[in-house]
Amino acid sequence: MVEKENIKPDFGRFLEEYQLFIWKLCNRYADGDPDVGLDYVQEITTLLWLAYHKLRPGSSPRQTRKWISYIARDYFRTCSERKKPDIVTFSDLKTPLNVALDDDNSVELLYESMECLNPSERRVVELFVEGYKPGEIAQTLGISANAARLRLHRAVEHMKEYVNNIVKDE
Repeated sequence: MVEKENIKPDFGRFLEEYQLFIWKLCNRYADGDPDVGLDYVQEITTLLWLAYHKLRPGSSPRQTRKWISYIARDYFRTCSERKKPDIVTFSDLKTPLNVALDDDNSVELLYESMECLNPSERRVVELFVEGYKPGEIAQTLGISANAARLRLHRAVEHMKEYVNNIVKDE
């Protein structure tokens, strides 16, 4: 068995050589969403690290790309079989410690917390607040329904964190 100390430098060179291939592969599955693509790159890189000892020494670049593709395909197949995340609505975005807010403060807090979002998350939230369903948001933005759900879920999590921090400071 190869010692882990010897694997680390080899894995670094491996990543340098195949990083563009991994990035393109992950972005294809992310429907062009760079945030989701980056998450996929991180997940696939971790899986490659864990399975690196199984890559045959002296594999050709074509064989190596095929091996990377198999690992990625298995990961994406597992992702698609997972339960889709539940959509969290803004009524679920409650302030901790049962802080009483009137309607004006709630709306103000909603828009203030949207400032912490990146542009893609903010756009999804804006459409959701306007009454669009995730499927309609996906069509509007030209992304998959899963990507729309994921962005909405992440946005609500970021907004919850923002609201929690405000309440802690008061």
